[in-house]
Amino acid sequence: MNEQALTNVPRPNAGLKMIAGLFLLTFGVLLAANNLNLVDADRYLDFWPVFVIGAGAVKALEPGQGIGGLIIMSIGAALLASTLDLVRFNMFDLWPLLLVGAGLLLLARGAGLISDSPGTQNVVIFTSPEVQETSSDYRGSRISAVMSGYKLDLTGAQIAQSPAVLNVFAMWSGVEVIVPEGWEVVTEVTPFMAGVDVKTSRAVMERKGRLVIRGFVMWASVEVRSGTRRTV
Repeated sequence: MNEQALTNVPRPNAGLKMIAGLFLLTFGVLLAANNLNLVDADRYLDFWPVFVIGAGAVKALEPGQGIGGLIIMSIGAALLASTLDLVRFNMFDLWPLLLVGAGLLLLARGAGLISDSPGTQNVVIFTSPEVQETSSDYRGSRISAVMSGYKLDLTGAQIAQSPAVLNVFAMWSGVEVIVPEGWEVVTEVTPFMAGVDVKTSRAVMERKGRLVIRGFVMWASVEVRSGTRRTV
């Protein structure tokens, strides 16, 4: 196990975790105070999209994540305008903006305005692809899923040099990752009103590689489990 290699991999921005923690702390305090008749929580709960804007701002400051951060900030601003009754619309009326944002993201990548991390880039919108990775030297990849389902099967891949890094950005999506038996999975995903579930086996005599999963998921889910390679 190469502990030094994992140490040398840049850590994700801790700001997203602070935003998520602050969100839970604030709402917990408000609801508790409301139950004790100390404050009227309804006066403050309408400001919850401020945390979405904050998460987008933190994301925009990360290298190569400016467009994605601006998209999240724009969605948060629109939601805030709606909850404060500054405009009249249902949040689901905004779904075409996801197409606009995804288009800008693709154009920015094509023009070289966004720096790509090592590995395969996968941007999916309104689709549910199943991708099988069979590389004998898997180093990682990047998944960006919006209102989609994404299944990444790594049971046919091998990690020659640990760790491999999988970056995930998911919004209103479900991402499923299947890893071979013997892989160690380290999750550093920041969830915002989302879920991250790792179901890999920990009782393994010999580790065959280490996979670090990083990223940000909002109103989405990420599930990681062990499996065996499918034969055709």
